[in-house]
Amino acid sequence: MSLSDRQSLWLQLKNAGLVEGDLPPPGAIAAPWYVRVMQGVAGWIGALFLLLFVGVGLSFVVKSDSIAFVVGLTACASTGLLFRFQPDNDFANQFGLAVSLAGQGLVLLALGSWFHHHKGNIALAMALFQAVLFILIPNFIHRAWAAWMGAAAVVVALADWHLQAYGPGLLAGACAWVWLNEFQYGKHESILRAGGYGLVLAL
Repeated sequence: MSLSDRQSLWLQLKNAGLVEGDLPPPGAIAAPWYVRVMQGVAGWIGALFLLLFVGVGLSFVVKSDSIAFVVGLTACASTGLLFRFQPDNDFANQFGLAVSLAGQGLVLLALGSWFHHHKGNIALAMALFQAVLFILIPNFIHRAWAAWMGAAAVVVALADWHLQAYGPGLLAGACAWVWLNEFQYGKHESILRAGGYGLVLAL
């Protein structure tokens, strides 16, 4: 079907009230859900094989705090680039999510050693790290995860400092603010919604 025929058909459907908006570009039809699920599962399998290879072949990474930290940051940065250049690729999204989680684990391992396993300081550092990931990595699921883990880390830090009574109130207040202002920032609505889901999970 030519472009003019597609435009004419779209206009007829629009006048009949069956569709809204502009004519979608060619190839904009989403893949069936089962194809997307298979791509997502394949992404996790690919990431797990990669991590297994790294864990076996590069075991020295976890033996050095500095190397573990650098590799963890590199994994998270690579995930951010992958999400930016392949935002609609289910395989890439799930692969990147798995790699990022492994990177966060390496960063946590390094922080635990540097802070001599002081739970409060480690949790605060991880909360700040998750806040950076929330801002920089453009993926809804990853942002919800970062908000969840960041909020949980804040609760752990408060508990270690014997301020656990303030945790639920702070989380509830932050959660209420996000959902009450979700539509006030139209450009950042998706970001706020991801943060809201993460905070709800933390509650």
